[in-house]
Amino acid sequence: EEEFEFLHWYFTNKPNTVTGDQQKRLLAIYNRVLHQNAKPTKCTPCFLNNIHDKLYKIYAEYAKQFD
Repeated sequence: EEEFEFLHWYFTNKPNTVTGDQQKRLLAIYNRVLHQNAKPTKCTPCFLNNIHDKLYKIYAEYAKQFD
C-alpha cells in the first residue's frame, strides 16, 4: 500500500529529476518486487531505461485494478 502510494505520487507528478532518496526508494521497490539487487546509479539513461520503465509497467498494471 505505502509503496503503491509512493509510485502513484511519483508517476503522476513526473518529476524532472530524481533525487537520491527517490532513487533509493524506487530501487528498494524494484528489488523487492522483481527479486533483483540493482544498485543506485548516476547514469540517468541507465536508470530511466531499466528500473524506471520496468517499475512504470508494474505500477500501470497494478493501478488498472483501481480504475
